[in-house]
Amino acid sequence: MSTDDQKDYEKAFYEGQARINYELVRVNKKLIEAINTLINLLQADRSAHGLKQVDLTGFEAMMKEASEISEKIAGIDPPGCLGPPPY
Repeated sequence: MSTDDQKDYEKAFYEGQARINYELVRVNKKLIEAINTLINLLQADRSAHGLKQVDLTGFEAMMKEASEISEKIAGIDPPGCLGPPPY
């Protein structure tokens, strides 16, 4: 492989990885949002869901931790992430 081919390969590789990083961050945020919505719905009317004895505090703490971790992961602007793929 020539030097130019190697550089093209590396550029494509890193661009692909950056797009993957972006999509993984996006998926994490959507899943956290969905689970938080579910927790809020369950808390809104525990009696209707038969959850009077269930403590959702642990779930809330896990979602808070997941959200904090997700916020520390590279977004579009920092190195390592590239905006949405062109699809």
